[in-house]
Amino acid sequence: MLTPAGRQLLCCGCGRPQPQLGPNPMLSWLRAHGLILLGVVMLLPLAIGMGRLDALQMAAKVGGNEPAAPERVLGHRP
Repeated sequence: MLTPAGRQLLCCGCGRPQPQLGPNPMLSWLRAHGLILLGVVMLLPLAIGMGRLDALQMAAKVGGNEPAAPERVLGHRP
């Protein structure tokens, strides 16, 4: 059986530290920064999509009644 002592785990029988069973540094980093990472991963595509939608709406307003991206026909000149 092991008991926690600060950042190490000690053996209950002999009291020697067991470093191989200590806390994983990657898990402690993920526990500290996981919510920020999750927020960035989820909200960044949303922000990019909203920016593109806003750009399309602005292009539609500038163009008047024309579509935002008119189709081009080969051999046809306006």
